[in-house]
Amino acid sequence: GMTTRQYVTKHEGREYMPYKCPAGRWTIGVGHNYQDNPLPHDIDLYLRQNGKILDEHIDRLLAIDLIRAVSDCKKIFSNWDALSPVRQMALTDMCFQLGGAGLRKFKKMILCIEHEAWDDAARQILNSLYATQTPQRARENAELIKGELK
Repeated sequence: GMTTRQYVTKHEGREYMPYKCPAGRWTIGVGHNYQDNPLPHDIDLYLRQNGKILDEHIDRLLAIDLIRAVSDCKKIFSNWDALSPVRQMALTDMCFQLGGAGLRKFKKMILCIEHEAWDDAARQILNSLYATQTPQRARENAELIKGELK
């Protein structure tokens, strides 16, 4: 199967030059919003000097951001360690995109997941503003939560 790193990259893309995300924040690499999450000094310096960053920079930022997303998920879901790797991957992807604060707003979905009510959890994802904003990504994550795709 796909690694979480590959799955998030598929959704976010991989950009060497700065761009503005749909929310209007300066972003680079694999969806790294550096307007709110400042770049490490050496990467920031390289970007200023060259107008772009390198693969090694993108990989490092992605590793940092994935660690943060998983760490947030562990705080949000009391049964995180019991979840299948595929469900963890979907929730990590959501947390990566929405942030911990954004994911916490899915109160009903969180309860459904803690009660292993997978279909209901998937329904909560699909009936959200998130699903209207990025429908394909939401559908994929809902299917992974349901456990229909391996």
